Amino acid sequence: MQFLNLIKLRGVVGSVRTTQLNDSTLTTIQIATEYGYALPDGTRAIDTDWHQLKVWNGPEIKKGDKVEVAGRLRYVNYMNSVNKHEYKCTDIYVHEITVLPEDDEMLSPQEG
Repeated sequence: MQFLNLIKLRGVVGSVRTTQLNDSTLTTIQIATEYGYALPDGTRAIDTDWHQLKVWNGPEIKKGDKVEVAGRLRYVNYMNSVNKHEYKCTDIYVHEITVLPEDDEMLSPQEG
């Protein structure tokens, strides 16, 4: 049996933070994705989710860029100063990222 940990997302960049570590660059990117659905009364609703990406030595990314990414999920526990569990977050470690053209027509939430 082959195991698989793969996630693919398309979204809009909300923030970018870059850290230099020796000869490598770690970029932490927040992207927003949207999911559209119909409520029981027939009106449309949109949920926006934010995702935290970790990219090693990737292309230059800026706020507002549309991106498509593929990567793996990684669950990270953070501890406070007395080693007590503080919170858990999910990072997406990106192995493939593409900056989409500005005029790329992402599927709108109303069509999804």
